[in-house]
Amino acid sequence: MNNLNKTGVHGPAHILNLLNQWKVRLLLLLIVVMVVLNGILTKVKDDSLNCCLFKNKRNLKHRLPNAIIFGTRKSGTGALGTFLDMHPKIQALYPELHFFNKNNNYCKGMKWYRQQMPLSSPGDIVIEKTPGYFTSRAAPKRIQQMNKNIKLIIIIKDPVKRVISNYVHWKLNQIRKRNEINHHTRSKSKLLSFEQMVFNQATGQVKKTIRMVNISMYYKYFVAWLKWFPLKQIHIVDGEKFIENPVPELKKVEQFLGVSHDLTEDKFVYDAKKKFYCMRKSSNDSHTCMGSHKGRKHPAISQRALRKLTDFFRPLNVKFMKLVGQNFSWIA
Repeated sequence: MNNLNKTGVHGPAHILNLLNQWKVRLLLLLIVVMVVLNGILTKVKDDSLNCCLFKNKRNLKHRLPNAIIFGTRKSGTGALGTFLDMHPKIQALYPELHFFNKNNNYCKGMKWYRQQMPLSSPGDIVIEKTPGYFTSRAAPKRIQQMNKNIKLIIIIKDPVKRVISNYVHWKLNQIRKRNEINHHTRSKSKLLSFEQMVFNQATGQVKKTIRMVNISMYYKYFVAWLKWFPLKQIHIVDGEKFIENPVPELKKVEQFLGVSHDLTEDKFVYDAKKKFYCMRKSSNDSHTCMGSHKGRKHPAISQRALRKLTDFFRPLNVKFMKLVGQNFSWIA
């Protein structure tokens, strides 16, 4: 009765209270409407995005490679493949498959091989990398049978430096294996030094039959590849120049593969500690380098040993240079 005036009509206080209640109700209604509309719009947006993604996924599939990095070991194949994979039109495969050079893998068939490739869109360049193909007798023919027009990439460096890198890799692997096998009792036998490994201790001659030396005999193996592929289908990356500055060498590879020049100077930064270029994450100084297995310190080797190796490889280097019609800074 307190809310009625003398005429029996609700007073101003009651009316104000009713208005406030309606304001609250209206606000709640607006909130509900906004939530519903937001849900509808979000669903439409998500459906559109999913539709777009679905269309892209329909175009993505495992394709056989357009190009193969086929050599050489301990010359920078890992860095080359990683850097090329930064290109938006290049999809590079890791790890090394050893499909064409190992029978147990090759017997799995081409369908299996295709399924190992990264997903790619039409127009992408798919790259497989297995440096072991270079010295394989079977690989050139098998690759040619898969695709006679495939583009081949090889990176080579000073053969003496490559042998040293190979030795460092071998030695660290031997140490790791010994630690795994003899984790309770360490083996007391010493590993061969570089000179013991590479030179015949009785004659002082280079052991040209051991694998780490043999791989650096570029002419010997490159001739076999030219029996199956014309030179125009093979691009040779100068590994020494690649270490000094990868961008000019990457640009040549981009041209060879027929893609735009996207791997520019701003994509890389020099790491003084590793003494090698790394991938720049952004415009700031942060960057990503290859793993700890890259840029390993080389052992001290006598000048006499280096001269003997240089003299051993010199005639082979000259023959290789004439074969491919390309000069290299380390061929003197």
